Amino acid sequence: MIVHSKFVVGEFVPRVLGPFDAVDYTCYEAGHTWDSSCVSTWIGIFRGGMIYSLKLYTTFYLLGAVWKLMSKETDKKKLAKNIFLSILRSSVFLASNAASFIFFICAYRKIFGKFHGVFAAIAGFASSFFSLMLEKKSRRGLLAIYVMNHAIESVFNMAVSRGYVTPIKNGQMYLFALTNLAYMSLFRGSSLPPYIQNLFEKVLGSEESKIPRAAVNQRQNQVVNPQSQMQQSLMKAYKYLMNLLNAVGPRVPACQHQDSCSAYMAKSAIKYFSIGYVLQVLLNYRNIFRAFVQRKASLLVKSLSNFQLAKFMCAYVSLFRILNCLLRWLFGRDHPEIFGGIAGFFAGLSSKFFPNISITMYAFAKLLDIFCMKAVAHNWLPYFPNFDILVYSLSLGVLFHDALFEPQNIRPSYWSFLKGLSGNHFPLIFRKLLDKYGTKASKFYPNFVPNLDPKNVKTAEVKQILLLHGKWP
Repeated sequence: MIVHSKFVVGEFVPRVLGPFDAVDYTCYEAGHTWDSSCVSTWIGIFRGGMIYSLKLYTTFYLLGAVWKLMSKETDKKKLAKNIFLSILRSSVFLASNAASFIFFICAYRKIFGKFHGVFAAIAGFASSFFSLMLEKKSRRGLLAIYVMNHAIESVFNMAVSRGYVTPIKNGQMYLFALTNLAYMSLFRGSSLPPYIQNLFEKVLGSEESKIPRAAVNQRQNQVVNPQSQMQQSLMKAYKYLMNLLNAVGPRVPACQHQDSCSAYMAKSAIKYFSIGYVLQVLLNYRNIFRAFVQRKASLLVKSLSNFQLAKFMCAYVSLFRILNCLLRWLFGRDHPEIFGGIAGFFAGLSSKFFPNISITMYAFAKLLDIFCMKAVAHNWLPYFPNFDILVYSLSLGVLFHDALFEPQNIRPSYWSFLKGLSGNHFPLIFRKLLDKYGTKASKFYPNFVPNLDPKNVKTAEVKQILLLHGKWP
């Protein structure tokens, strides 16, 4: 039996529709409510997206250029030209992605004469597939991994909102720990891609690689800079502590590092606690600046007493080092992949000090990419050309679906990004009409009813809703 939609106590109460059920709204009534012209909407979205993208990519590429400018061999004119072209190309790609999404929504309505529950996912897939071809090939893989981690999180949130799964307390921490288990097993076996392997070697020490690099005596090439009396005192105290730990600390024969195990751990603890604290202060620069301007001592103290990132970095590196040393001592030899995985898991639990879903999900998505590449290399999986375009398109199909039907399931930072990219037009979609699909589409904007032009409103149901909210003449 078909249950028709009805009005109860002045409110529109829709029945729940399936993903392939159709509604008769036009693209103006449900989608681009701010402009009745489809062509004008596409142009406006592209223009707003270009402005937003130019700001975003100018910062992104200029920061990347700083490192290249440090090299004396860099051709500055060529670098400037490449940066300009890269900013322009990436901005066109991103703006096209937003504009073509609206284009495919309108095209879907023109082709089928109706909207189904899957229209946003299809439009998102198509727009992303064609727009990514405008971007450089070297960036496609990174973009695919970036949006994939957002899509995975959104799918999980969708499952939670539907009651299919129940979130685990501190689940993010355990996911990071398990992801780190895999990374550290590969790292200790020197099996990671070279650029990731080098990054971990710089942080955790090349001594922990299966093929450790030759130790370099940095004192021989160290440049002595003038130091204040306080700096000299701190260096003396640091050297005294290291000498003491090297003298009395245990040395495990299976370990590759030159210092005693206790000094080996202490060095990492002091170094990365300091680095983490400095980074945290830099991240809080706005609050610190405001504290000075407004002369708020309490805000300054709060900003300078945040040790979350410092504790995370200190615990992460120190736990990894000391657990590897402990396991080598217990077994009398080194098992790089096994010991690396065990130490990596417990080191990953240090994310409790600095929980960050963006870092966790990106690391997880990148790990999936590494495993896929290894599977292809061993002929366990077939090679698909342009697989990064497919992953990017599928991921954004999910995210664009959520942007229309359930924005509450998108990570807040990414929802802000989508709003900015659309020229802040995404909030103007008439989501009350999409509540029929049972996704709580209007949860973020429960009271929003657009001011539609009566001349272009075709659907009787939309006229009734506008009349109820005083938006019909």
